[in-house]
Amino acid sequence: LVEDREPLEHARRNPDVVQPAIYLASVLTARVLIERGARPAVLGHSLGEIAALAIGGAFELEKGLEAVAHRARSLRPALDVGGMLVLFAPLERTSSLLEALGRATLEVAVLNLPDQTVVSGSHADLERLEKLAAHLEIGSTRLESNVPFHSRLLEGCVAPFAEALRGVSWRAPSLPVYSPIERDLYGPSSDLAAILSSHLVRPIAFHDALEDLHELGVRRLVECGGGKALSGIVQKALEGRIRATPTLHPAGKFAAGLERALE
Repeated sequence: LVEDREPLEHARRNPDVVQPAIYLASVLTARVLIERGARPAVLGHSLGEIAALAIGGAFELEKGLEAVAHRARSLRPALDVGGMLVLFAPLERTSSLLEALGRATLEVAVLNLPDQTVVSGSHADLERLEKLAAHLEIGSTRLESNVPFHSRLLEGCVAPFAEALRGVSWRAPSLPVYSPIERDLYGPSSDLAAILSSHLVRPIAFHDALEDLHELGVRRLVECGGGKALSGIVQKALEGRIRATPTLHPAGKFAAGLERALE
């Protein structure tokens, strides 16, 4: 029990706390599934790509955590320079809204669904976009992020993150690890420092990546991170063509989630 919620709220907005927690929850959950017989290919979403690489054997647990710590440290100068807004509109409509506002700092950061686009930008520009969307009766939701991920507002974070990553040892993955940003599998010649650092400023075409995996024969995805947001996106994006199962979310017990994942 926490009497004073202010430290908890501060922790939730602090990448030094949140990112390692997300990483560890994802990797350790996947390890339990693998120990119980799962033989997966691995897909990561944003920060989840580092967890995916650890699950796939590219990073030892501690080395992956070190990479996450470097990522969080590199983001410190960008804290509170902006955020992220979900627009319930297709990419073309979203792009037209950004053009109408002169784009400014606004960029499409993530395309999760054909009718759901995530935009990053400064707080002021996101507020302008939010007001325009409301005027046009387009739904929108602010994400709990005080960092404008996958946008050029993070350009100053790329080089420090890349330099720090070059000191983190890794090896070729022992499991297939697919990057939704690269739209390809990681391999022994992948330059992880260059790739992972560039992801800070490059958009995620998550819906397209799911279509790629379906074409490769994937019919089941298990969400190892907290919550069930990605499972919901998978179900909507592919209309049941890939079955998605969450393992960690407030409405269910961990053991029950694992049992569903192993069915």
